[in-house]
Amino acid sequence: MVAPPSSPLDEHDLHRIVFAAQSDLGEGILVVDRTRVVYANDAYCRIVGRTREEVQGLASLLDIVVPEDRQAIYEREMRRGRGEDVPLFYETTIVRPDGTRVPIEIGLRPAAGDVPGRYVSVVRDVTSRRASEAALRETEERFRRAFSDAATGMAIYDTQGRFQRVNQALCDLLGYNEEEMLKLTYREVTHPEDLEALVALGRQFISASATDSVRFERRYRRKDGATVWAHVNSSPILDDQKRTLYYVTHIFDISARKAAEDLTRKDQVSRRVVRHILRDISDRPSTSTAIRRDLGRSLAGETSEETIKGCLDFFGSLGIGALEVESGEGDRYSIRGRDLLEMTPGAGVPTCHIALGFLEGCVARLHGGNALGAELSCQSTGQEACRFVVHARAAPGEKLSGRS
Repeated sequence: MVAPPSSPLDEHDLHRIVFAAQSDLGEGILVVDRTRVVYANDAYCRIVGRTREEVQGLASLLDIVVPEDRQAIYEREMRRGRGEDVPLFYETTIVRPDGTRVPIEIGLRPAAGDVPGRYVSVVRDVTSRRASEAALRETEERFRRAFSDAATGMAIYDTQGRFQRVNQALCDLLGYNEEEMLKLTYREVTHPEDLEALVALGRQFISASATDSVRFERRYRRKDGATVWAHVNSSPILDDQKRTLYYVTHIFDISARKAAEDLTRKDQVSRRVVRHILRDISDRPSTSTAIRRDLGRSLAGETSEETIKGCLDFFGSLGIGALEVESGEGDRYSIRGRDLLEMTPGAGVPTCHIALGFLEGCVARLHGGNALGAELSCQSTGQEACRFVVHARAAPGEKLSGRS
């Protein structure tokens, strides 16, 4: 069944429907005939906190505006009355009878028709918008401070790699000022040997999920040409369509860690060399006990440990056996040893003299003067462990230091 056609709306009904809809949507409508209010919808009354009768009884609409805005509004409307170009919308704050201040946006224009001096005003409560704007400003300020004051380097760069924003920590790290940095791309501060890998990583980043962040280590080239190692954490900033606009990057200086790792690797290589040399010496029956003992004392001179335990740990790190303190009184120590490399089958000389010389060298360094040691038992003779006794002897006219 086809519904009968509805009758057309006359202009009065159309205005009534539109005004009702605006009121329901919270948009206040006020019609002023010169200085007299001739209409105020329900939304306008709710916004200003007054009944329609109270609104119509106002001597001037400026009476409900905060005092600090009244003069500016008066002058604006005077210019409008003279036909000057005045913005249609502006914001101010009104005061309700209970003292509540309400930020509003007002749009004012002459009413349609032939009635001179009649204006229509559209009023919106912008409290929520102001709160959102304030929250956004607070968030932006927190980010600005976190960005600017961060102890680690931070940068924002676009999809072409151009720096858009850098903090002072990054400038200090790379040796540029902010103005210089903003003229550069990340490629220009990348170590040449890392550039190809970094470009490849960038392609991988683009092809990955748009919300993923990437972490990697890379080398930067400072303005003065020096190299800086950094751990980098980079995350995309997206638009509403999930398209990448910028990247936010955190740069942590790990140069000290890399240098320590390099020293550790070199130290490991050095210790492997020492281990091979000691094994070679131990495998040679022709090597005299005096040479073995002197070699042990030389090893003791390579450690800067301040305790006997630290010295024995150093010996253990060389991979040529293990030593531990069984007892120690003052400058006299009983030491237990296992798996010492001089225990080579077929050796034609007494064993463990490298370890014994090392112990003498350590005790002498810790206590001053000289040190004398002896091997009491050895695994090479079927004993459970090698055992040594070492004690310090003061040089003539000196005292022992007493470190242990």
